[in-house]
Amino acid sequence: WQWIHAGALNLHFGLLIDPLSTTFLLIITGIGFLIHLYSIGYMHDDENFSRFMSYLNLFAFAMLVLVASDNFLFLLVGWGGVGVASYLLIGFWNDRPSAVQAARKAFVVNVAGDVGIMLAIFMLVATLGSVSYAHVFPAVSRLTPLEVEVIAFLLYIGAAAKSAQFPLHVWLPD
Repeated sequence: WQWIHAGALNLHFGLLIDPLSTTFLLIITGIGFLIHLYSIGYMHDDENFSRFMSYLNLFAFAMLVLVASDNFLFLLVGWGGVGVASYLLIGFWNDRPSAVQAARKAFVVNVAGDVGIMLAIFMLVATLGSVSYAHVFPAVSRLTPLEVEVIAFLLYIGAAAKSAQFPLHVWLPD
């Protein structure tokens, strides 16, 4: 689907449904379904039940966008959505100072990871001229070894921040 077309800027939105993305879509929806079932039983008496379920649905939707996107731009949209939803879920009980502090800490670390992902995507666009997986993946061989290492490192920083891996795991214990 053509989203933006202005001069040389040509952005589209599409879904990539292949065996790998299908596997992750099934995992996300399956585990998400179980989490929703558990949450209904656990949270049904909470006065903010609807708000919690909205945050949980936002998280699941963002994960699905991240996994099913056919380009790095919408992967980044899903990635950001996961970060926002994580912040909202971690700080759900915002009347508790510990939850607010933990949400802020997670947000700061996740933003550091977001910067890593964005820089990696900018490098791909600057060197290969596209955000589309169909154009980028076959063209990776045109990158220099240093460019590959820098992009891989930046992607690692993003993934490490979001999944609480060393050295960006500091937000998880809270």
